[in-house]
Amino acid sequence: DRILQIDDSTAIGLQHRQVQRLLKGPQGSTVAVDFYRPHTGERQATVITRDQIPLRSLETAFMLGQHTGFIKLNRFSRTTYHEFSEALKALRQQGMQRLVLDLRDNAGGFMHMAVRIADEFLPSNRLIVREESRLSEYNRSHRANRGGMFEHDPVIVLVNDRSASASEILAGALQDHDRGLIVGERTFGKGLVQQQFELRDGSGLRVTIARYRTPSGRLIQMPYDDLDRQAYYHRAADTLAEGPLPATKAVDEVPDSVRFTTRAGRTVYGGGGILPDHLVRTTPDAPLVRAIFEQDLLRTFARHWFDQEGAVLFAQWVGEEDRFLQDFRVGDNTFAAFTDTLTARGLLPDRRSRPAQDTAHGEATPGPGEDPRYPSPQETAAPHAQLQANRYLLTEHLKAEIARRLYGQRTYATVQAQADPVVRKAMDVWPDSERMAASY
Repeated sequence: DRILQIDDSTAIGLQHRQVQRLLKGPQGSTVAVDFYRPHTGERQATVITRDQIPLRSLETAFMLGQHTGFIKLNRFSRTTYHEFSEALKALRQQGMQRLVLDLRDNAGGFMHMAVRIADEFLPSNRLIVREESRLSEYNRSHRANRGGMFEHDPVIVLVNDRSASASEILAGALQDHDRGLIVGERTFGKGLVQQQFELRDGSGLRVTIARYRTPSGRLIQMPYDDLDRQAYYHRAADTLAEGPLPATKAVDEVPDSVRFTTRAGRTVYGGGGILPDHLVRTTPDAPLVRAIFEQDLLRTFARHWFDQEGAVLFAQWVGEEDRFLQDFRVGDNTFAAFTDTLTARGLLPDRRSRPAQDTAHGEATPGPGEDPRYPSPQETAAPHAQLQANRYLLTEHLKAEIARRLYGQRTYATVQAQADPVVRKAMDVWPDSERMAASY
């Protein structure tokens, strides 16, 4: 749908935040909205009663196949444990026997919520995280209680370089106790405990009083000595495995000071953040594909394409969600239209033929590499090769965008997960996680 008018104000041409300001207002008040539905050609009007918008920390929960549950947490808020518990129970009822817990892009929040969720996976009295300070009064340990909901079944945790703080506490606890595998990228490395001290003038001073350590003794905080703020944040997100154990470094070159041992005797590595058991790059290597995702071109194309094809898609697929997930494919014509969109935006060179020699004036037309209007064969071939090499990934993301419009967010997330290289790696390493779970 396209919002055309909000009360007496036109919405055409407004920025997203301007539309939000017009739509929001006191709870219980009303707002009149006119909107256009492209695939039917209808203009409609409605009156909406404003209410409080719930901010859920659990982004999605669904079954990824017959036995695998999938839960994605986008933050740790006051309601996270309750949301997680309810989702876990619902997935159990659907036949879940193993869980993928997605903490990617989860920057943290309430630490005690991460501790409570870790408690559901760990046996009684297992250490979850330790706060270590120079002053003994600030030292504190957090341990698991008895009776967790998921203490014996396999679990895999997904992380990336934007997983931080509470996410790292949860991932580190499960890794150190050999309770589950960690898959993805090295996490951000934010592990400081702070306390606010009130001053006489009513202001406050927030002071770092301790640092978080995982059960094996690893410091979560990424070192920031001799780095300014910008360099620190850039360094933490710069490489696949920043710190003492880059992906290319041999294990025997890693200093003993950052080697730690899990409960079962596996070696894990410190130096800031949580280094996964299986490293998988989240962002594609191909520059063209990175640009497509960074500029959100798949969603933009899907929105305009759905304007034209929506009526046909609704007629064919509404009420057929399972069949859509199994059978729907983005066809050659649709992918060609997407390719044309990339060309129009200047991301993909046009494969038009080059002009012939200008014999009328006796001068040769500039050849490949000489005229910037016509790129060389190498320049032309590379982006098209990148596009074809990543066609499956791109078409599955387009399918996900179509699924969102037909069925909603849960089906969108299901399709995305099936194409996600990190999820696919997780599905490959279940035997290792199952062996771990069997020891509990």
